[in-house]
Amino acid sequence: MPDDYNNFFNPNICHVCKTTDNGSFVMCDQCYMVSYCGGDHREVHRSSHTEICAAIKKLLKKESQWDACPLNLQDWIQLREEFLRSVKTELSRELMSHEVQMIRFAKSCLICHQQTNLYTCMICHSANYCVDHAEIFNSYHSYSCKELLLCLSLDIDLFHGMGSMMKFTKFPNEGRPCINMDTFVKHYVQRTHTSRELDDWHFPEYFYSDYASGPLTLYYGMEDTNLIDSLNIPEDACYVIHIIDAKFVDRKYVLSWEIFLHLLRYKINGLKIVLIGSELQNECNNMKFCSRCNHMYSQKLSFESYHTSYHSYVASESYKQPNVIVGFEADLSNGEAWSESILKLREQNCPLLLTTKSKLKAERNINGIQEVLGTSLIPLYNDNNKFGSRRPWRDVETNYVYFRNSHLIIYRSLYN
Repeated sequence: MPDDYNNFFNPNICHVCKTTDNGSFVMCDQCYMVSYCGGDHREVHRSSHTEICAAIKKLLKKESQWDACPLNLQDWIQLREEFLRSVKTELSRELMSHEVQMIRFAKSCLICHQQTNLYTCMICHSANYCVDHAEIFNSYHSYSCKELLLCLSLDIDLFHGMGSMMKFTKFPNEGRPCINMDTFVKHYVQRTHTSRELDDWHFPEYFYSDYASGPLTLYYGMEDTNLIDSLNIPEDACYVIHIIDAKFVDRKYVLSWEIFLHLLRYKINGLKIVLIGSELQNECNNMKFCSRCNHMYSQKLSFESYHTSYHSYVASESYKQPNVIVGFEADLSNGEAWSESILKLREQNCPLLLTTKSKLKAERNINGIQEVLGTSLIPLYNDNNKFGSRRPWRDVETNYVYFRNSHLIIYRSLYN
């Protein structure tokens, strides 16, 4: 059994082995938020679970509103985010990815968000209902069941292992053009002569569409808006990318930036990825990548990550001038929280690309930037992203799924 069971959380499956309920499941007998296939796996998880479990138990005992019901979706989300902040304060640290999921995706009725005496959808294992809402549950849930099942299946597939990671050493190839994510997957991921349509995709297609979405979005977004050729990068220069509001997944996929290095093979001799975000730890590493880039083209690939805000990073000794700044699923809509950082983004005077899961989220980012800068600055590009991910992720805001990097906005800089 793999030992990285903390990669993701679902309250309706065994957290350790990821099996579904066979009728003998037990819960954590302290916080009642985690399921196990039996007492043995509860004991396996106990050492890594004890700290957050005690914090949750203490908070639930202190303030009963954390498990209040009935609640509409908006109130439920607000309560979960408040509880998340309280747990962080109690622990005096940032939470790990699965701990965040444990709170945001806590087991509750889809309709009223009651958290006790629940039944689970036995198809997707990702939605629950109480006795009072058993009859109307299907009408609320049927449209999302298939995608939620796919989401869970992909998480479990990744947990069980996928073998060695693809290096994309033959990308790009003029004979295999890449005009959107589907053609990238067709030409560089699928290893059969007969390409599969989206409905017939398997785990590798979904995973690598998500893995490669960041570097492909940045390169082709800049190419389509004529920003690549306008940069005039010296041939011996190291290209620096700042990734703002970086998430766990951005750190997990950091090796994917070799794809971007391949696309600028004859233009730069090195690539440095700088991730800045509250979910990260401070790190600095050179990365191992394909021997072709390393020996034939003498290129270098490195990354740094910083647990801080963007404006604090810019003021630090670690700061490096960026060639471009990108934020994947970044939320700059809260002008008060982002005001200092947005001003620092403008000072960099370089292209800024922001992706979101929807057009609505993109418009909120645009409005947030305009509000802070006091201008009516309009992006060069504001539309669907041709290289958005095809992998579904659970969406706490909709009880459905979302697809990373679905919408893209591009600024030449925040000065014009």
